[in-house]
Amino acid sequence: MQLCFGPSPLIQGECGQTVPVDNFDWAVPEEVIAADGWRSGLAQFVGVWDGTTVTIETLEPAGPPRDDGSGLAEQLCAAPSGSAADIRSLPPEDEFAKREGFQALWLTGAPPAYVVNVAVIGDPAEWEDWMRQFYPGLLCVGELPGPSKTDIRAAMDRLLPLMEQDIVLSMGGSTTDGGPGIEVDVFLATSDVVDAIHEAVGPDMMPWVRINPAFTVIR
Repeated sequence: MQLCFGPSPLIQGECGQTVPVDNFDWAVPEEVIAADGWRSGLAQFVGVWDGTTVTIETLEPAGPPRDDGSGLAEQLCAAPSGSAADIRSLPPEDEFAKREGFQALWLTGAPPAYVVNVAVIGDPAEWEDWMRQFYPGLLCVGELPGPSKTDIRAAMDRLLPLMEQDIVLSMGGSTTDGGPGIEVDVFLATSDVVDAIHEAVGPDMMPWVRINPAFTVIR
């Protein structure tokens, strides 16, 4: 049997990577979907990989998704400036990202009193002065731990060669430790793979990169 990792394991020929596996029991997943000779189910297991095949040692149903607490802060300040206003006067986030030091933008509160939170690296007063040219509403401007949007995009550009080599399966902007970062999906998180990712992004970005392996080496 082959474990399939790819866009859609239920569509023949759409499997990104595979690994042979021994001792898998299809009675363990709580739900199994079958189509055209393919089966899909969620389970978690520990096994031994000899470089070609995974031999399962323990197998159990997949648990609920874990909350890693990595979401952005709920609100950047206790007392927002401004008054309730129509958030449709805000420009697209891409306009914010063009300015040096921009980290993230999100809403808190409820209509009509939405609070616009803008995380930046630099002088919050300068950002608020700029925003007040077009937005009179409730506003919190502050800084989050982590890099700017520009730094994240540059680091992702440096990871592209690893995607071309199939070392990195996919990647995207995310949040790590309450601030902006990068999620990197890999097949197997060997020390060589981790080192290659860290070398590509550079030492300053390393703390803000979360590597998500399909398999993890535990011993």
